[in-house]
Amino acid sequence: MVISREKVILQIDIKTDGERVEQVANFTYLGHWITEDGRSDQKVKRRIGLAKNTFSRMSKLLANRRISFATRSRLTKCYVWSVLLYACETWTLNASLERNIEALEMWLYHRMARISWKEKKKNKEVLEEIGLKHIELLKTVKTRQIAYYGHIRRHQSLQKSIMEGKINGKGQRGRKRKSWLGNIEETTTRRINVCCEVALDREEWRRTMHLARDGTALSSSSSSSSSSSRAAAAAAVVVVVVVIVVVVVVVVVVVVVVVNNDDNNNIYICVALKSQSA
Repeated sequence: MVISREKVILQIDIKTDGERVEQVANFTYLGHWITEDGRSDQKVKRRIGLAKNTFSRMSKLLANRRISFATRSRLTKCYVWSVLLYACETWTLNASLERNIEALEMWLYHRMARISWKEKKKNKEVLEEIGLKHIELLKTVKTRQIAYYGHIRRHQSLQKSIMEGKINGKGQRGRKRKSWLGNIEETTTRRINVCCEVALDREEWRRTMHLARDGTALSSSSSSSSSSSRAAAAAAVVVVVVVIVVVVVVVVVVVVVVVNNDDNNNIYICVALKSQSA
């Protein structure tokens, strides 16, 4: 396999003991789906399919209304969610994949509560009916990714070298593909250089992980020096704008006063000339 972002994949010729090694477009390694384009779309969709199959096999138990929904929910997280979340720490998520994960969770809730799609109930109504405030599966994925990033950042390993390494060369034109580190930035609402520093403190990084899981914005007390500098820069911009507005107002007032004085002087001159001519 040659992992590349190019549409035309380079063909290689590797032999071992005189036999040519087959070049494939994808393969499974320890249950993890690896593709030649390096994207996560196929592996996420594959995991979603496996999770649905697992639920279907256990539907007589997980959709049994004789069992309380709370118990069935715990069983679903144990047997179904675990199938989906396998190796989720390595996924690079985009908006489409996030919607797919959220759709899977709602798919499970519809079948657990025996709510038909023909009823056309909104997700909010379904959640209220089963006693939940919000969906949790996607947050669980992102929380695990944050925890995994902190684990890699605090230890010297090959994974850390790969994650922080840079490749020399010129990038292609156009928008860059979303990266795994980009997901970490979006989830934590912090720049990656700040995450590198905060992750070294296990307790602070754990607090960041909990805030991201709860959907709470990071507090000012946990903000880094870069956040403070951005706030200071924003305050400086506000001060400059206020000063400019004040100067403009003063200039306008002065101009109006001068114009009024000139008009009054012209009136006096006209009156004087008329009196002399009379």
